[in-house]
Amino acid sequence: DIVRTGDVVTALTVQLHLEGDVKATKKKITWLGQDPDVHPVEALLVDYDYLITKKKIEENDSIEDILTPVSEFADTAIVDANVGLLAKGAIIQLERRGYYIVDKEAAQSELGLVTLINIPDGKAASTASKHKEDPNATKIKSGKGNSWDKPSAKAKAVHPDAALSLPEPKDTCNMYESKHMYGDVAVGKPKDITSMYETHKYY
Repeated sequence: DIVRTGDVVTALTVQLHLEGDVKATKKKITWLGQDPDVHPVEALLVDYDYLITKKKIEENDSIEDILTPVSEFADTAIVDANVGLLAKGAIIQLERRGYYIVDKEAAQSELGLVTLINIPDGKAASTASKHKEDPNATKIKSGKGNSWDKPSAKAKAVHPDAALSLPEPKDTCNMYESKHMYGDVAVGKPKDITSMYETHKYY
């Protein structure tokens, strides 16, 4: 049975069921033992998001357009009384929540709460951005055509030597025509088709 005062649950009546399947059970209850001499501690659970909404900033992006609107999230929680004895920098694990590091002791906090910061565990759920785009917001397309983009396929190709006013080659080839270094010396053709020209015997 669940007892509520408005929207706040004030009491629960539950039954232990050891034969149940933990994975198949949708609703799980975690509770703290009540001791008349030791009272639970109220803590502030803080989680952070990425500062920007894109993995890579492009040249035409505006910083104001890609900043995450809200990058800090905080929830209050009741934790074990021993958490109040932890020093700043201590790392603990909260059941069903993950690992946390003590950022401020209760005496150091303006709210008088132990401040715990969530430590991402590397899983997809913890590394995913918590930012959700407003469906009514106007989407701005990132600009294209920066200096690093490839030229358009419709753009007319310009030869790199066009500005030098060099003479056009007589034949279409990879090299321009050049004069012989030692004048116009006729080079005989080999008698047979070989890979070497014919040479005279030295002796």
